[in-house]
Amino acid sequence: MPDPGLLSRAPLLAALAGPDLLALSEVAEARRVPEGGALFRRGDAGDGLWVVTAGEVRIRIESAEGAEVVLNHLGPGDAVGEVALLDGG
Repeated sequence: MPDPGLLSRAPLLAALAGPDLLALSEVAEARRVPEGGALFRRGDAGDGLWVVTAGEVRIRIESAEGAEVVLNHLGPGDAVGEVALLDGG
């Protein structure tokens, strides 16, 4: 169960009241992604909101030339997947 205090650092969740944040943390699942692994890939269903609790997540794509391009770095408290979750993408 993720720490409710850490979840509240995600801008999308910051406005939640204590009881709501606690309820969310109780249904949330922790997931460990090995270094270099993928949390999700382009084209995957947007079915989750991911909040980084430790370490770093790099959002990256492959350029037309085949080179890796890092679009963003996320750290503890940062969230990803919220737009796809909200718009069903």
